[in-house]
Amino acid sequence: MTVQQDSGISKTTRSYFTLILRYVIAGVSGVVANFLVFTTLLTAYDIWYIYAAFWGFVAAYVVTFTLHKYWTFKERSADRLYRQSGLYLFSAVSVLILNITALHVLVTAGVTPIIAQFVSLGFVAILSFIFTSKVTFAARDIEVSNHRYETIFTPSNPHKLSIIIPVYNEEDTILELLQKVEAALVGHEIEVIIVDDGSTDSTRDLLTSVVDKHTVLFQSKNGGKGSAIRAGIDHASGTHIVIQDGDLEYDPRDLATMFSVMIERQHPVLYGSRSLATGRNKNAGFSFYWGGQLVTVVTNVLYQQRLTDEPTCYKMFDAALLKSLPLQCTGFEFCPEVTALVARKGVLIPEIPISYAPRAVSAGKKIKWRDGVEAIYTLIKYRL
Repeated sequence: MTVQQDSGISKTTRSYFTLILRYVIAGVSGVVANFLVFTTLLTAYDIWYIYAAFWGFVAAYVVTFTLHKYWTFKERSADRLYRQSGLYLFSAVSVLILNITALHVLVTAGVTPIIAQFVSLGFVAILSFIFTSKVTFAARDIEVSNHRYETIFTPSNPHKLSIIIPVYNEEDTILELLQKVEAALVGHEIEVIIVDDGSTDSTRDLLTSVVDKHTVLFQSKNGGKGSAIRAGIDHASGTHIVIQDGDLEYDPRDLATMFSVMIERQHPVLYGSRSLATGRNKNAGFSFYWGGQLVTVVTNVLYQQRLTDEPTCYKMFDAALLKSLPLQCTGFEFCPEVTALVARKGVLIPEIPISYAPRAVSAGKKIKWRDGVEAIYTLIKYRL
């Protein structure tokens, strides 16, 4: 199998010692610039310490970005430069927030602003170094893992698609959805694995009518979407696996297209993007849309991806790859967890456009704002 690689990854062999030395020099230079500007503004102009900290940050950002641009970015392609610059900006803004928060806490506790800034800068400089260095060093691991991955996961013939459908209280849609799935994938070898996650409505009774055609698993209690998906993965026998929600927000006809693309292009993974279908789809609402965009941006920054829709349900995998991942999810964090684990194997995840017809919360939409927070936490956890 040919695995799509990020052509922007530099092939120059670079020692970890050199990288660490560069980060130390840039970090120390930024801290010195920050502290000098901060103390000058505070003592000579007697301005509020928060304003002084902000302009100190600006000075540090200019100094450190200039050094990183000269050292780290000069060998990158334009695309790689864009993503690496985005990573650096994300890290810098995080440092600013931490710096001002720590400074304010210390000053409120009675520490003089200059001493408080000195301590705060030391704290955030260490955190910034750990974060940015881990992500930058990951590029070396990605180069190595691409070759290793290519020799391990090769889909076998004939191709068979396992469609895992986790359901919880979907009595209004589940039977119609199954009919759409069956009609959409005529001509393809498929197996449908439905995992009822402890439904309390009539979903379980409805599913008894399809046990002769499909694999139906009944969970004794509601364990969450992630646990239902993991149960389905354990029972999947196909060469490829995809996740399908139990409602009608997604069009199963897109699964046929994705399956064909997976086979033709030999992708180890493929995501269906709602964002790529410009002008064709409605948004799920302000908070759902922008929450999803935030999760996507964080994914791209932390894992050097080019995704437009990380939280999409339509994630299709080579079965061997998916079953090799140490999934631990129980709820909606399946999406960020599986994305993080795949990205850590060095795979640049491709996407194709798909259709989307969102339903309202009143119609049964279950994801909440706290699931977005958990998604970002999960992405950060697997990056550190």
